Amino acid sequence: MAYGTLLGAVRDGHFIGHDTDLDVAYLSDHTHPVDVALESFRLERIFRRNGWHTARDSAGLFKVFITESTDAVRHIDIFSSFYCQGLYHLVPFVTTALSRATLLPLGMVELEGRYLPAPADCATVLAATYGQDWKIPNPAFHYELPRSIARRVNVGWFRNYLAHRRPWIEFYEDGSSDAVPDGPSAFARWTGGLEDRDALVVDVGCGTGRDALWFARNGHSSLGLDYAPAGFGPARAAAERDGLPVSFDMLNLYDLRNVLTVGVRLAHESRPRIVHARFLVHALGDEGRQNLWRLAQLALRGGGRLYLEFRTPLDSTTEHAFGQRYRNYVEPDVVVREIEQRGGRIKYRMEARGMAPYDNEDPHVCRLVASWSE
Repeated sequence: MAYGTLLGAVRDGHFIGHDTDLDVAYLSDHTHPVDVALESFRLERIFRRNGWHTARDSAGLFKVFITESTDAVRHIDIFSSFYCQGLYHLVPFVTTALSRATLLPLGMVELEGRYLPAPADCATVLAATYGQDWKIPNPAFHYELPRSIARRVNVGWFRNYLAHRRPWIEFYEDGSSDAVPDGPSAFARWTGGLEDRDALVVDVGCGTGRDALWFARNGHSSLGLDYAPAGFGPARAAAERDGLPVSFDMLNLYDLRNVLTVGVRLAHESRPRIVHARFLVHALGDEGRQNLWRLAQLALRGGGRLYLEFRTPLDSTTEHAFGQRYRNYVEPDVVVREIEQRGGRIKYRMEARGMAPYDNEDPHVCRLVASWSE
């Protein structure tokens, strides 16, 4: 056990009140950060091969998701730790001089009536993690790594994958997403009406997964991809329960390695492919948007179409049903130019209100259809 899970177990044998996950760590035999990162990716692949759903927060930290009988989604955080240049590193917040005898051999600590593995000297580990006052609950606690160490460990060694993702995690965890309709978007219905049902629909930025589920329930196979797996957890559980031809996975459009891996996988699909991205373009920074075009180029080079619906700058001053969350309004001409620079061809373009109404909101949106083949 590590971090908050260890803290709660040692304090009183229970989870900390606000915790919704389980924190575990392993001590690597490797001493070079690159080897530790590669090992973490190998471990994640083992979980995935055995049927577990995962998502990655950094090159040294990934999550394993568990769906409860109520369809609530919990996760286990698996942290890498290792020794390098005389210091102990527990990704992402602990870098300190800690002897191996503090960690090994492992002991056992009771948590919720079960005994689980823990460091040999829990008190010293917790002091290194939370400070000498770790026994006193402190709701305002936050980690403070020196800037030089934070940049070396979390930027240089183990790139943090949470850029631009935190607001979406909060959106799904604070209940804001409860207002998202269960049924499909008008854009999904429009796309579905234009495509044959033998096509695989790849819903990029699928959010709660409502459109991906609708495609699957209406004759298509579909794949939902999103940066925040907490959003599509209930949809994934519903799909597995109902035996629907849809799967869900994490996609980080700010991680070129992830983009290329998914793009190549889609390029080898034998079925026709449709890339569907509703309200994604305006939710991306420039780097993420360029990687979306890379993904589409790879996935659709052998055929298929890209369907986009996004808010235009004419929508920037209007009231929004979900508040003023991050939006990067891009002129449709810019989007068209970027797609064409990537070798795509625009097949359809429409800009108007009335295409994506929700509640009292009627945003000005652009719909584009593009392809990468004749």
